[in-house]
Amino acid sequence: MIQKELKKIIKHETGIDLDDEDILKSQRREHVEARGMYCVLLREMTNLTLISIGKSLNKDHTTVLYSLNNFKYWSVADPHLEKIYIQIKLVFKKYLQLSGSPKIDELIDNYIILKKEYKKLWDFYAGSKKKNKPEIKNFVKFL
Repeated sequence: MIQKELKKIIKHETGIDLDDEDILKSQRREHVEARGMYCVLLREMTNLTLISIGKSLNKDHTTVLYSLNNFKYWSVADPHLEKIYIQIKLVFKKYLQLSGSPKIDELIDNYIILKKEYKKLWDFYAGSKKKNKPEIKNFVKFL
């Protein structure tokens, strides 16, 4: 599961185990920041909901929302936190790419190809419509 892998990465980089019940209840700054980092990364890099992110930490969705809103301020105030966040984000990004997610370059290439095909089809449709040709019926059936 993606959440477990991110918890492993955070534990490896920070030494904070987000599966430990005492840490999940702790209000120590480093524990709160680690949970915030976890929430931000899952929200930015996956399609998980606030509720599912919260459940993985035994927290409410409002706690996740609090972390999302405040993490940017915490990282500005603490350059070391921002450095760790960037390191963890890079490792997590590599994990996501290795776990079967298409690479961003592939997605962009596919988008460009589809955009060109769409333009050709649209030009054909617009030209047939202007000329009032019977090809338009075949085009509509094609769609």
